[in-house]
Amino acid sequence: RFRSVAAENSDIGTFHLYANAKATEKELLRMKAAYPGRPLLITEYLGRQLGSTFEAILALLKRHDVGAINWGLVQGRTQTHWPWWTWFRAWQTLCKRWFDEHPSVW
Repeated sequence: RFRSVAAENSDIGTFHLYANAKATEKELLRMKAAYPGRPLLITEYLGRQLGSTFEAILALLKRHDVGAINWGLVQGRTQTHWPWWTWFRAWQTLCKRWFDEHPSVW
């Protein structure tokens, strides 16, 4: 019931997804159907080791006219450049591909 009430009363649709391009496209098409005629915004998507990269996702979002937010393009206090699993396992060296942020993007 909550999802239908939220969809009926929202000006925009938002979603948060870390997935490859195929799964992201599937979800954004589902969201477009749930929020017909309203803008869509993906609120986070970058997870490189999961196949969710700028190269894979941004062109897809543009093709479907979906906005995107990406926070964390710095190596900051949140430590989001480390993969999620480093919270549970010791990690000694920096990954070749940062998980969620990277200064060389700029």
